[in-house]
Amino acid sequence: MLTMPPADGSPVPPSRSPRGERNNNPGNLIRGSSPWEGEVSGADARFASFATPEHGIRALGKNLLTYQDKHGIDTVEGIISRWAPASENDTRAYISTVAKAVGVAPDAKIDLHDAKTLTGITKAIIGFENGRQPYTDQQISLGLAAAQGTATLPPAASATPATAAGNPADNAAWRDPAVKTGNPVVDALPPDQKLRVLQLAKAQAHQDMESVRAAVSIRARDAQAEYLARGTATNPPSQAEFIRAYGQLEGVAHYQELQGVAQLGNQMQQVKTLPEADLRRMLEESKPLPGEGFAARERNFEILGKAVEQVRKARQDDPIKVALSNPAYNIHPLGNFETVATDLASRGAAMERISRDYGTPPRVMTDFEADQFGTYLRGLQAVDKARVLGQVAASVGPVGMQSISAQLKDKDSTLAIAGALAARQTTAGNSTARLYLEGKEMLAEKRAKIDATAETGIKAQIFSKLDGVYLSPLARDAAADASLGIYAKLKAEGSDDLERAMRLATGGLMDFNGARIAKPYGWDDARFSDAIRTSVPAGVAAAGGEYLAGGQKIGAKDLARMLPGARLQTFGDGSYLVRAGSDIVRRVDGSPFVLKVGR
Repeated sequence: MLTMPPADGSPVPPSRSPRGERNNNPGNLIRGSSPWEGEVSGADARFASFATPEHGIRALGKNLLTYQDKHGIDTVEGIISRWAPASENDTRAYISTVAKAVGVAPDAKIDLHDAKTLTGITKAIIGFENGRQPYTDQQISLGLAAAQGTATLPPAASATPATAAGNPADNAAWRDPAVKTGNPVVDALPPDQKLRVLQLAKAQAHQDMESVRAAVSIRARDAQAEYLARGTATNPPSQAEFIRAYGQLEGVAHYQELQGVAQLGNQMQQVKTLPEADLRRMLEESKPLPGEGFAARERNFEILGKAVEQVRKARQDDPIKVALSNPAYNIHPLGNFETVATDLASRGAAMERISRDYGTPPRVMTDFEADQFGTYLRGLQAVDKARVLGQVAASVGPVGMQSISAQLKDKDSTLAIAGALAARQTTAGNSTARLYLEGKEMLAEKRAKIDATAETGIKAQIFSKLDGVYLSPLARDAAADASLGIYAKLKAEGSDDLERAMRLATGGLMDFNGARIAKPYGWDDARFSDAIRTSVPAGVAAAGGEYLAGGQKIGAKDLARMLPGARLQTFGDGSYLVRAGSDIVRRVDGSPFVLKVGR
């Protein structure tokens, strides 16, 4: 019969406390032929008695682990059916209570080597056996750690369980002159002299502990600093050393706190290289739960959170600079810019993975490298600028080249536009970038065969043709500048073909579903229209996902069906925004959906 605690919450007198508590045997394990570690002689003839609650919790945990490891019992139903057979217990109610407490179905497989699972089922069993669960998280953690062999309990004293649990004899001995010390000289002393010797011994022990505590404290602080700096420590105090310095319970608490910092240090090293998805998972799994040691765990969680935010900011600011320190990407600092295309090959191969891992736009250069690359290019003739940019474009692909152009534009808009044109070849074998760069030089040096009045008129025609094509005024201005520069070069060669200049600069303009757009470079109108009717919708449908169109959520197949009749707006070379009413189609996170054609 279970003994319930008083309704008013007052402490239960030892004589009325549950049998499992009186015996320091919260699992009510029956005496066996071989004594458990920490088992002592007790008044209970049937059930085992232990020197401390931690020894009893250790025995409970060892028994549970034996069920799984030796007998293959790995469900709550199987465990409780063996633990409390129906011939003596309301086993069904027991199973239901434990399963609910652990948060699993009675017949669901569980792993008792998982710390959270083992702790949960231990607490549930203690609660059912005793009518309450009176032990601290620290006591249970220590007992179960001993059961798993990761912690050591001090040798059991010969005291009865009640004495060991309430007022241990080894702590009270110095106050009792009748206690036997085992030293015949001390035990033969008169009571008052013996008490004095015991008091002096206690004072000396306290002084020795203070000395040990100071040394352990210094080592612990050093170890904490090492863990946080590099994830490892050279000479951290052991659990036994903490116990000698602080006593059993406080020593274990200090040791566990240091282990928490060790785990934090390891996590902070991982933070530098983990992909964004794993960072989110780490933070979620590291959220501290209330209980013993919560303040330390909450502090560590805050430190981890700040480290994650610092890494995230660094990745957003300059992803390639961060990626250079991660050997997994196999990328290296750029050497001589004369061989920049070769050096960037590995960057182009790793670009998509870095972008995906970091949740950042694709990049192939650090900000510093992009600045240096711009300086290098400015020292070259137009033909050499175009040659180098073409080699880089071939090495990193259109997406990588677009990222370089974006980095160059704040420092040198001409180089940025030339970078965007670098992969385009003219029918004469020259790159569009070369035509543009040489035309820009001619305009700057007044060598173009265009007078001021004509130039003004040409610019007006260009802007008129580009009206409404691009969403961004900056993109429109860049296309206009490219068109004018190429036209100036063509004019110098004897051609007065503005349409060709704009086709080379933009890919060519066409009317599509009532909107003016720029086609992918080298495509004619029929090819573009056919792609929007067939291959492009098929690709969108196959990719799946959900989107927002006019504020309504639609699936990929619905989006694919609307594409042939949708109004498009040019976003970049071969990429478009899809109009939906007064807004554009967006992804479910609110970001614009960019339709890619011709890549």
